[in-house]
Amino acid sequence: MADEYPTHQITKIIIRLRDNNFWNEAIKYRNTWVHQKPPIIEGLGIEYSRKSKMFIDNKARGFGIGTWSNPDYKIDEVIKIARGATIVCIEVLTDLLDILNEKKNELGTPTL
Repeated sequence: MADEYPTHQITKIIIRLRDNNFWNEAIKYRNTWVHQKPPIIEGLGIEYSRKSKMFIDNKARGFGIGTWSNPDYKIDEVIKIARGATIVCIEVLTDLLDILNEKKNELGTPTL
């Protein structure tokens, strides 16, 4: 829609999601969870990523035994991301529902 209808009212509303940092970070978190495994959150126990434990350092090679993976997020970051993404999602949905209501009124269909 952004390419074909850049000035359309709905396009402008949807672009707010596309351009929102919280929304994009929430989608990144979701995609990691769905396509790999839940991201590692600091303080929720020892977790392991699905990355190789092999390493090469100064021409030495090794395999980490008993080492866990670094966290991807802190709990406060996850809360901040979820809160920001929820707020922008509610704003966008509200604006889209307002448009729907306007269109229903134009057609003479009563609003619920």
